[in-house]
Amino acid sequence: MMEMALLHKVQEQKMMLSPASSAIPTTGCSQGAASFAQERIWLDEKIHHDPFISPAMHNFVLPWVVKHGSMSIERIRSAIVAVLEQHEILRTAIYFDENRNILVQAVHSVDKNDAYSFEITANDIQSFDEVADLLRNESVKHFAELEQGLVVRCHLVKMGSDDDMDKLYPQDLVIFIFHGVAFDYISISPFLVAFTKAYDQMELDVE
Repeated sequence: MMEMALLHKVQEQKMMLSPASSAIPTTGCSQGAASFAQERIWLDEKIHHDPFISPAMHNFVLPWVVKHGSMSIERIRSAIVAVLEQHEILRTAIYFDENRNILVQAVHSVDKNDAYSFEITANDIQSFDEVADLLRNESVKHFAELEQGLVVRCHLVKMGSDDDMDKLYPQDLVIFIFHGVAFDYISISPFLVAFTKAYDQMELDVE
Protein backbone atom coordinates (compact mmCIF):
# COMPACT_ATOMS: atom_id res chain seq x y z
CA MET A 1 0.00 0.00 0.00
CA MET A 2 2.81 2.43 0.77
CA GLU A 3 4.24 1.96 -2.74
CA MET A 4 0.86 2.64 -4.34
CA ALA A 5 0.28 5.75 -2.21
CA LEU A 6 3.63 7.18 -3.23
CA LEU A 7 3.19 6.11 -6.84
CA HIS A 8 -0.05 8.10 -7.04
CA LYS A 9 1.75 11.13 -5.64
CA VAL A 10 4.56 10.79 -8.17
CA GLN A 11 2.15 10.43 -11.08
CA GLU A 12 0.46 13.68 -10.07
CA GLN A 13 3.80 15.52 -10.04
CA LYS A 14 4.23 17.54 -13.25
CA MET A 15 7.91 18.43 -12.93
CA MET A 16 10.59 15.97 -14.01
CA LEU A 17 13.45 16.31 -11.55
CA SER A 18 16.83 14.61 -11.55
CA PRO A 19 18.64 13.07 -8.56
CA ALA A 20 20.68 16.28 -8.48
CA SER A 21 18.01 17.81 -6.28
CA SER A 22 19.22 15.56 -3.47
CA ALA A 23 22.92 15.46 -4.33
CA ILE A 24 25.74 17.03 -2.36
CA PRO A 25 26.12 19.58 -0.93
CA THR A 26 23.17 19.27 1.46
CA THR A 27 22.78 20.82 4.89
CA GLY A 28 19.92 21.47 7.28
CA CYS A 29 17.69 19.41 9.54
CA SER A 30 18.51 15.80 10.39
CA GLN A 31 15.11 14.46 9.29
CA GLY A 32 12.36 15.49 6.90
CA ALA A 33 10.22 14.46 3.96
CA ALA A 34 12.11 12.92 1.05
CA SER A 35 12.42 14.94 -2.14
CA PHE A 36 10.45 14.05 -5.26
CA ALA A 37 13.63 12.73 -6.90
CA GLN A 38 14.31 10.48 -3.90
CA GLU A 39 10.72 9.23 -3.97
CA ARG A 40 10.97 8.42 -7.67
CA ILE A 41 14.18 6.38 -7.27
CA TRP A 42 12.96 4.62 -4.12
CA LEU A 43 9.69 3.67 -5.81
CA ASP A 44 11.47 2.45 -8.91
CA GLU A 45 13.50 0.02 -6.83
CA LYS A 46 10.56 -1.15 -4.73
CA ILE A 47 8.23 -1.77 -7.67
CA HIS A 48 10.45 -2.80 -10.57
CA HIS A 49 13.62 -4.33 -9.13
CA ASP A 50 14.11 -7.47 -7.05
CA PRO A 51 17.67 -7.47 -5.61
CA PHE A 52 17.70 -11.27 -5.69
CA ILE A 53 17.12 -11.53 -9.44
CA SER A 54 17.66 -8.04 -10.91
CA PRO A 55 20.90 -6.06 -11.30
CA ALA A 56 21.26 -2.78 -9.45
CA MET A 57 19.94 0.04 -11.63
CA HIS A 58 20.99 3.19 -9.77
CA ASN A 59 24.71 2.72 -9.14
CA PHE A 60 27.01 5.58 -10.13
CA VAL A 61 30.59 4.35 -10.68
CA LEU A 62 33.52 6.78 -10.34
CA PRO A 63 36.89 5.07 -11.01
CA TRP A 64 40.34 6.54 -10.35
CA VAL A 65 43.73 5.25 -11.49
CA VAL A 66 46.86 5.86 -9.42
CA LYS A 67 49.27 7.51 -11.87
CA HIS A 68 52.44 7.92 -9.82
CA GLY A 69 53.78 7.59 -6.30
CA SER A 70 51.62 5.71 -3.82
CA MET A 71 48.44 6.14 -1.78
CA SER A 72 48.00 4.98 1.79
CA ILE A 73 44.95 2.74 2.14
CA GLU A 74 44.44 3.81 5.75
CA ARG A 75 44.56 7.42 4.63
CA ILE A 76 42.01 6.74 1.88
CA ARG A 77 39.60 5.25 4.41
CA SER A 78 40.06 8.15 6.82
CA ALA A 79 39.42 10.62 4.00
CA ILE A 80 36.17 8.84 3.07
CA VAL A 81 34.94 9.12 6.66
CA ALA A 82 35.84 12.82 6.66
CA VAL A 83 33.82 13.37 3.47
CA LEU A 84 30.82 11.51 4.90
CA GLU A 85 30.98 13.70 8.00
CA GLN A 86 31.04 16.81 5.82
CA HIS A 87 28.29 15.82 3.36
CA GLU A 88 25.14 14.59 5.10
CA ILE A 89 23.47 13.32 1.92
CA LEU A 90 26.10 10.56 1.72
CA ARG A 91 24.84 9.12 5.03
CA THR A 92 21.13 9.80 4.69
CA ALA A 93 18.63 6.97 5.09
CA ILE A 94 15.43 6.79 3.02
CA TYR A 95 12.50 4.89 4.50
CA PHE A 96 8.71 4.88 4.59
CA ASP A 97 7.13 6.23 7.79
CA GLU A 98 3.86 4.33 8.11
CA ASN A 99 2.62 6.57 10.92
CA ARG A 100 2.82 9.68 8.76
CA ASN A 101 2.33 7.86 5.44
CA ILE A 102 5.31 9.62 3.84
CA LEU A 103 8.78 8.75 2.63
CA VAL A 104 11.35 10.17 5.02
CA GLN A 105 15.02 11.09 4.70
CA ALA A 106 17.02 10.96 7.93
CA VAL A 107 20.69 11.80 8.43
CA HIS A 108 22.68 9.11 10.25
CA SER A 109 25.80 9.68 12.30
CA VAL A 110 29.14 8.42 11.00
CA ASP A 111 30.19 5.23 12.79
CA LYS A 112 33.76 5.17 11.51
CA ASN A 113 34.19 2.71 8.63
CA ASP A 114 30.74 1.13 9.03
CA ALA A 115 29.11 4.07 7.26
CA TYR A 116 30.16 2.82 3.82
CA SER A 117 30.85 -0.43 1.98
CA PHE A 118 34.52 -1.29 1.51
CA GLU A 119 36.48 -3.96 -0.33
CA ILE A 120 40.10 -4.42 -1.33
CA THR A 121 41.17 -7.09 -3.80
CA ALA A 122 44.40 -8.08 -5.49
CA ASN A 123 43.95 -9.00 -9.14
CA ASP A 124 46.52 -9.69 -11.80
CA ILE A 125 44.54 -7.82 -14.46
CA GLN A 126 46.29 -7.59 -17.79
CA SER A 127 43.82 -6.10 -20.27
CA PHE A 128 41.40 -3.22 -20.70
CA ASP A 129 38.58 -5.73 -21.19
CA GLU A 130 39.20 -7.12 -17.71
CA VAL A 131 39.06 -3.63 -16.23
CA ALA A 132 35.83 -2.95 -18.13
CA ASP A 133 34.32 -6.18 -16.76
CA LEU A 134 35.31 -5.17 -13.23
CA LEU A 135 33.65 -1.76 -13.57
CA ARG A 136 30.58 -3.32 -15.18
CA ASN A 137 30.21 -5.69 -12.24
CA GLU A 138 30.37 -2.77 -9.82
CA SER A 139 27.70 -0.92 -11.79
CA VAL A 140 25.16 -3.72 -11.21
CA LYS A 141 26.26 -4.91 -7.77
CA HIS A 142 23.72 -4.52 -4.96
CA PHE A 143 25.50 -2.87 -2.05
CA ALA A 144 23.29 0.01 -0.90
CA GLU A 145 21.01 -0.21 2.12
CA LEU A 146 18.81 2.85 1.77
CA GLU A 147 16.97 2.37 5.05
CA GLN A 148 20.32 2.29 6.88
CA GLY A 149 21.83 5.26 5.06
CA LEU A 150 24.50 3.16 3.33
CA VAL A 151 24.84 4.68 -0.15
CA VAL A 152 28.63 4.77 -0.68
CA ARG A 153 31.01 1.97 -1.61
CA CYS A 154 34.79 2.01 -2.13
CA HIS A 155 36.56 -0.84 -3.92
CA LEU A 156 40.36 -0.72 -4.03
CA VAL A 157 41.92 -2.94 -6.68
CA LYS A 158 45.61 -3.80 -6.68
CA MET A 159 46.43 -4.54 -10.29
CA GLY A 160 49.82 -6.14 -9.71
CA SER A 161 50.91 -9.13 -7.68
CA ASP A 162 52.80 -7.29 -4.90
CA ASP A 163 52.06 -8.27 -1.32
CA ASP A 164 51.91 -4.74 0.13
CA MET A 165 48.29 -4.41 1.23
CA ASP A 166 48.88 -1.07 2.97
CA LYS A 167 49.38 1.08 -0.12
CA LEU A 168 48.26 1.49 -3.70
CA TYR A 169 50.79 1.99 -6.48
CA PRO A 170 50.69 3.14 -10.13
CA GLN A 171 47.94 1.46 -12.18
CA ASP A 172 46.04 0.39 -9.06
CA LEU A 173 42.38 1.43 -8.98
CA VAL A 174 40.26 3.40 -6.54
CA ILE A 175 36.64 2.76 -7.47
CA PHE A 176 33.88 4.74 -5.78
CA ILE A 177 30.29 3.60 -6.22
CA PHE A 178 27.35 5.74 -5.13
CA HIS A 179 23.65 5.07 -5.09
CA GLY A 180 21.74 7.44 -7.37
CA VAL A 181 19.48 8.56 -4.54
CA ALA A 182 22.44 10.57 -3.18
CA PHE A 183 24.74 11.22 -6.14
CA ASP A 184 24.70 12.28 -9.79
CA TYR A 185 26.96 13.97 -12.35
CA ILE A 186 26.68 17.33 -10.62
CA SER A 187 28.09 15.68 -7.48
CA ILE A 188 31.38 14.62 -9.09
CA SER A 189 33.28 17.88 -8.75
CA PRO A 190 32.37 18.65 -5.10
CA PHE A 191 33.13 15.05 -4.13
CA LEU A 192 36.54 15.06 -5.81
CA VAL A 193 37.42 18.37 -4.16
CA ALA A 194 36.25 17.16 -0.74
CA PHE A 195 38.01 13.80 -0.97
CA THR A 196 41.30 15.25 -2.26
CA LYS A 197 41.32 17.90 0.44
CA ALA A 198 40.55 15.36 3.17
CA TYR A 199 43.23 12.97 1.91
CA ASP A 200 45.85 15.72 1.78
CA GLN A 201 45.03 16.78 5.32
CA MET A 202 45.56 13.33 6.82
CA GLU A 203 48.69 13.09 8.94
CA LEU A 204 49.93 9.78 7.57
CA ASP A 205 52.91 9.98 5.23
CA VAL A 206 52.64 9.19 1.55
CA GLU A 207 55.66 8.36 -0.49
